[in-house]
Amino acid sequence: METQATQFLDLYRAGVRTTSDVMKASLESVERMQNQQLQLIRSALEENAKSTSQLSEVKSMDELMALQARLTGAQAQRMMDYWSGVWRIAGDNQMAAAKLAASQVQAVSSGLRDTAQGAANQEKRSEPQRRSA
Repeated sequence: METQATQFLDLYRAGVRTTSDVMKASLESVERMQNQQLQLIRSALEENAKSTSQLSEVKSMDELMALQARLTGAQAQRMMDYWSGVWRIAGDNQMAAAKLAASQVQAVSSGLRDTAQGAANQEKRSEPQRRSA
């Protein structure tokens, strides 16, 4: 009975450890996402300042249209970079979660296997005692 309690505690510890690992991975993911967003905001502010100075130098409608085309292209590129980064982070999170889940399943199945084996061994040991009684 004592080995079953020990094995249960081992399973419990593995579960707590996995929960902690999942929380850590989630927090790291959120941190990466926030850093990416901050970089995007900084980039947008710098681009805005540059655009404002370029707009002040525009002298004709053709120059304005050319500047607008360049600015639109740069904004579209920033948005594509942002979303590709978001999807990359989401993919990384799912891979990390899958690895953690696999390790948890492995730990639980190993613990259950050990418990079942221990119970079977205990049953075998008590069987000759029952026969002799």
